[in-house]
Amino acid sequence: MKVIIAGSRSIARASARRWDYDELASALETAVLESGFEITEVISGGPGGPDRAGEQWAARHDIPITVIKPNWRLGRGAGLIANGQLAEAGEALIALHDGESTGTQGMIDHMKAAGMPVHAVVVKA
Repeated sequence: MKVIIAGSRSIARASARRWDYDELASALETAVLESGFEITEVISGGPGGPDRAGEQWAARHDIPITVIKPNWRLGRGAGLIANGQLAEAGEALIALHDGESTGTQGMIDHMKAAGMPVHAVVVKA
C-alpha cells in the first residue's frame, strides 16, 4: 500500500530547522504499527519533521520513497496543491498532528473525503 506519511512541523521541533528525530521515530513507529497498513511505498511532502521522519523510516525498512514537494513558484497555494498531489498518489495516510496545524488537518480531511484510510495521531508539540 502506498502510504503518505506526513505531519505537523511543530512536533519535536528543536529549532527553526532542526527536529528531534529520535522522538519522531518513536512516535512514527508506534503510529505505523497501530495503523495496520502494509506499507509498500512511502510518499512524503519533503519538509523536515514528520515527513522526513517517514522518509527515514522507509529507508530503514528498505521501502521505496516518493517525494512530492510544493512548487513555491505557484505562490502561497503551493502547499495545498502539493497536498492534492500527495492525496492522488497515496492510498492511505499516517499523520502525526499537533492538533492545531491546518495543513495537516487539511491533508487528513482530503484523504477522508476521498474515502482513503487515515490513521491520525495527535502528538503534542
